[in-house]
Amino acid sequence: MNTKLIVFRFLPKKILSQIMGTLVSVHFPRWLLKIAIKLFSRHFKVDWQIVSEPIEYFNTFQDFFIRKLKAGVRPIDSQANVIISPCDGAFGQTGVINAGTLLQIKGRSYSLASFLVNEPLAREFEGGTYATIYLSPRDYHRFHAPFNLRVTENIYVPGQFWPVNQWAVANVEQLFCVNERKIMLLKSENSSQVSAAMVAVGAMMVGKIQTNFVASSALISKGEEMGYFEFGSTIVLLIKPQCGNINHFTLASPIKMGQAIGKFI
Repeated sequence: MNTKLIVFRFLPKKILSQIMGTLVSVHFPRWLLKIAIKLFSRHFKVDWQIVSEPIEYFNTFQDFFIRKLKAGVRPIDSQANVIISPCDGAFGQTGVINAGTLLQIKGRSYSLASFLVNEPLAREFEGGTYATIYLSPRDYHRFHAPFNLRVTENIYVPGQFWPVNQWAVANVEQLFCVNERKIMLLKSENSSQVSAAMVAVGAMMVGKIQTNFVASSALISKGEEMGYFEFGSTIVLLIKPQCGNINHFTLASPIKMGQAIGKFI
């Protein structure tokens, strides 16, 4: 076990995340907040041309982090059978769900049954496809409906707060299965059965995953906002084999919310 892994294992990750969550919600003096946002933006190369509000609009750093975008800067692929990316980010592993496992990184896999906390449900996804999308600190941190859908369940799974950067993905066993997450089971518009699952995974310095819908029979249109991360993380999208498929993407290739990533059959 390497030294860095030992240090992270014993760090009070949940407490640190709670402290960070408190700090970013403090109403600091306007001048100080403006400096902090500018320094963050410069370091992570935030694109202010697409942000819906000017820097003076934000009352806390958290307000800035969960910023909205200008109308029209993320066009939605409107083709009826197209599955779109639910968020901005970069692709992690994509591929086929095989023997109940997904790739965390080449050479390291994790259990879908453990990830979904539901072995019978996991078996229904066998042979289906998946995509992992990482959100960096510079990214837009809201996530949206990947197709016209109804949410049948929104399941909160408490867990740890390991980081989900490249180092952690390569070194932490079953990382996505131990971190806090929200599992959203989705029916496509014309389906009576669960067609897909979208899982929002928390991470170190991520205090909360917020959803802004109620699981019900109400239709959520493709591209409609479903929630946001308060300080970054990961989305894993799963599609059942009889319903459709997600295309294969090169590791670390960028993606924007609204772009096509797959199709329904």
